[in-house]
Amino acid sequence: MKTRTISTAVIALLSLLTLGASQTQAVIIKWSSSPFGVAFGQTARVNLLNTSDHAIIINGKFLDGDGSVFGEFRGEIAPGKTISFDLNRDTLSRDTNRLEIHAQIEAPRSDLKGAVASVEVFNNADGRTTIYFRDRSIGDPGIRTNPSFAEPPEPESTTSGPDN
Repeated sequence: MKTRTISTAVIALLSLLTLGASQTQAVIIKWSSSPFGVAFGQTARVNLLNTSDHAIIINGKFLDGDGSVFGEFRGEIAPGKTISFDLNRDTLSRDTNRLEIHAQIEAPRSDLKGAVASVEVFNNADGRTTIYFRDRSIGDPGIRTNPSFAEPPEPESTTSGPDN
């Protein structure tokens, strides 16, 4: 009887552990940039800065509006470091000069906390940046998650007087 009770207890414990393991899988967060265009003679670049105190492991892609993947990148970003991933338009075999694409980054939610992303497009010939935008918050759900163009914020009103 004692052996049967121990066997039943072991089976119950293993069942609970299996159930718990299946429910604690990592939550993956996806960040997508705003769409942007890249033409022959240009390169698209994703820059990622790690402002956290732990390494961030990411998987990323450059995709078009239909979800076709033009390039993939993977990397580990040490605390305080930046990495960049490029997609040179000249290396893609497409009939059109200009492609509308976006960048997408995936990682466990906890890994993206502290990540800062920006996207730029520059000319291959002279390195001149033609477009740049950023998102300060790809891993922090408490901050907005939509990328924004790099424009200065509107100044706050500082008027005062008897009517204000």
